[in-house]
Amino acid sequence: MPDIALSLVKSGRAGWANDPDTPGGAVLVERGTGCVLLDPKGKVFPRSNPVSHPPTSGINEMAFIQHLRIAGNELYVPYMYKDSKDNVTVGIGHKLNNADMAKALPFVERGTNKRAHKNHIINAFNKVKNSSISGQAGHLKFQPLTNIVLSEADAVSTAGDDMDEFIRILRHSASFPDFDTYPESAKMGLLDMAYTTGVEGIKNIFVKFTPAVLCRDWQAAANHSNRGELSSLRNQIVRQWFEQAAKQEPFFVCRICTKRINLFFR
Repeated sequence: MPDIALSLVKSGRAGWANDPDTPGGAVLVERGTGCVLLDPKGKVFPRSNPVSHPPTSGINEMAFIQHLRIAGNELYVPYMYKDSKDNVTVGIGHKLNNADMAKALPFVERGTNKRAHKNHIINAFNKVKNSSISGQAGHLKFQPLTNIVLSEADAVSTAGDDMDEFIRILRHSASFPDFDTYPESAKMGLLDMAYTTGVEGIKNIFVKFTPAVLCRDWQAAANHSNRGELSSLRNQIVRQWFEQAAKQEPFFVCRICTKRINLFFR
């Protein structure tokens, strides 16, 4: 590497980043902007081997569940209700796609804590699902419809199972192939987005967010992570998680920006 490029790396003004479009190597980029640096002749500084991103810490399950339970996020609701998109839901944001999913949960009768009969659970699910009450009315409107509930402990356990499933899907998603190596805060942000839209929803709805993650451009991911239907507090927390990741990983490739190194060095 030319001395000028080496001095930029040593000073922290530049570093190596993998370009998802050219696997197997890395290019020299400007810190924080992702601009690919070119030599005085307009050529990139190649690196024959890619940047290694070892696995990072896993997600703290209880910390994430506590995040979900902050007011305005996923409150603990013991009975079945419809969420804002009219999905039958229970516990800590656990969506019930059908009566069989409801039947698999350990519902008990309100007041007696006696295990609810499976037919009773099915009837309660159908009553909520077929109700003319909109989810926009809020969960309290659904409380009188059924007398079976899910305990807080079982709701927390179910939320943990949901987390594990979303993490499994994220790990195997082509959109986030290096999930295990992302900074922990970025993993938290992705998990929160998956919790509200599903992993496929992230790719299909947030069309600028997913390419940013693929490039590990965490600031751009933060800028494009807002979900209009959610509380400003929840969006702010997720944005801060990605901004924290940006501070940890300042080097990424911005395909639309290049700088000649002799100009950048001045």
